[in-house]
Amino acid sequence: MRNILLLAVLGIFLFIVGNNQFTMFDNSETHGSMVAREIVTLKDPFTMHSNGKAWFVHPPLSYWLQSATCQLFGWTDFNLRLNEALFGILGLIVTFMIGRLFLAESVALAGSLILGSSMYYFVIARMAIFDTILNTFILLAIYFFFKAYLNPQKKGRYFLGYALATVLAVLSKGPIGLVQPGMIIVPFLLIKKDLKFLFDKRVGLNFLLFLALATPWYLYELYLHGIQFFNVALKDYTWFRFFGVVESQPGPWYYYVPALLFFFPWVFHIPSTLKSGWSSTPQNRDFLLFSWLFIGICFVFFSFAGTKQPNYIISIFPFLSLLMAQSLFETASKRWVVVEALITFLFALILTVFVTKMALPDMYAADRPLLIWFFGIPSATALIALIGYGWNKARGLVTVQVVGTLVWLFFMTFIFFPAIEKYKDSATFVKAIKAEKITNYALVNYNGYSPYLMYYLDRVVKHTDSLDEVRQSLKPSGVYYLIVGKSFNEKIKNLKHITDGYQQSLYKVTVP
Repeated sequence: MRNILLLAVLGIFLFIVGNNQFTMFDNSETHGSMVAREIVTLKDPFTMHSNGKAWFVHPPLSYWLQSATCQLFGWTDFNLRLNEALFGILGLIVTFMIGRLFLAESVALAGSLILGSSMYYFVIARMAIFDTILNTFILLAIYFFFKAYLNPQKKGRYFLGYALATVLAVLSKGPIGLVQPGMIIVPFLLIKKDLKFLFDKRVGLNFLLFLALATPWYLYELYLHGIQFFNVALKDYTWFRFFGVVESQPGPWYYYVPALLFFFPWVFHIPSTLKSGWSSTPQNRDFLLFSWLFIGICFVFFSFAGTKQPNYIISIFPFLSLLMAQSLFETASKRWVVVEALITFLFALILTVFVTKMALPDMYAADRPLLIWFFGIPSATALIALIGYGWNKARGLVTVQVVGTLVWLFFMTFIFFPAIEKYKDSATFVKAIKAEKITNYALVNYNGYSPYLMYYLDRVVKHTDSLDEVRQSLKPSGVYYLIVGKSFNEKIKNLKHITDGYQQSLYKVTVP
């Protein structure tokens, strides 16, 4: 219990403190927040809406949670990010609980600390994008599977937990919540020659329960919207997301290899983790087998998917973190760990030197010191971590990296991100429009897309890349705000310049 409390308190500092210091980023954060608010403004909790139109890309659970939180506590940036942060903390705790089933408690704790102090995880847990929610439900499903596998006499009870966790995963992000755990569990049982473990009426009854709880929302939306819902939710954004490219998010087959760098500062300890031998304990061997299957199958699966985003592979990192902790604490040679820690330091140092010397556009030159600190803090942390390893081996290394991550996070939260707010054109335009104190107006975004404007101005925005559509949008009479690129030089009557951002400009058009 003490370690769980430690993870909860540490998670507050890793994922929650300071989340009100900067506005949301376009477009995933602002788009999701807009969808959550339209549940309230349109008074429709079942069909999600975006910019006033029905939106079928994701199921509703994450948006229900966000909407409910903000209805209770207020529509603030902090509250919009709160659920993702809380599930980030819960994800650390479930990772610890999984590790504790097979590993020493200190190793399981270290694995959770490695996960929480990785750039990949703490960045996602601080953003309103719902990936830690999916990840946590998948981890819970795996935890209940392990409990059932280790305690087959209680299989019915634990598969009930598995079914409920999987239902919540599916209602958070779609069918991947069912597919991802299943595509690891089945090969694991095949290798163990124990596939009959699933052929049990207790498993079957819980699968029926899963269907009874997971499908009603899909069936209801199919009933309401028919082929339109099917084509978007079940074809384009499920089937075609794997076999094709949606939302212009392609990538080569090796896309996730360089993406592993986001697992900084722990990414350079992957070689010693791979090198570590198999435990002599059969139960530990089961965990190692399952973990490497999870990492390998998911990595290959998403690598060959047509649509790619860095956050798609978030679920591999809890298992990689636990394996890394076991490697550092139990099996890795001192020489390998020292070399990897030195590489971590040199990598961060090279980046620090690079941003010190690189040419920056004039508009960004004044903020060079911010970039130097941004890379300099992890560089210094990596150097101290080398000393920490010499002082207290793996425990010293992990402790220094966690403390250094907190320092880095507080720098980013309270200094770096607030300082770069000025580079958000949409934020500049929102302030300018609100300062005009005009309530009855329309907004047109030409050659651009910004959910930031939709959310923070709480209104539908016309997005177009056609000048003819822009002119058609300036009807009937009234006040219009027009956002265009800085090179815009078209003739439009009654066009008044309001302000400039770094890449776009804001104009007002008054149509008599």
